[in-house]
Amino acid sequence: MDAGAIIELNDRGARAPIRLRLNADAAVRLTDAARRFAQDRKLAVSIVVVDVAGHFLNGVRMDGAPFGTFDVARGKAIASVAT
Repeated sequence: MDAGAIIELNDRGARAPIRLRLNADAAVRLTDAARRFAQDRKLAVSIVVVDVAGHFLNGVRMDGAPFGTFDVARGKAIASVAT
């Protein structure tokens, strides 16, 4: 399944909240886009993508990013799922 928002209708035909489904290929594309965004701004960061359950899908620590930033990025990604 490709990445994309899935809009569901409730029993009255109204739109329900959007849920995003990601697969491994979509996670790689998101990570690559974020890496290019950071490179364009001359930033060295760590990037982590998780699914809606908080499971790791993809991540990268760019050259020059401090060692601990990957763990921080993973923690923030997981925390974003919990909110």
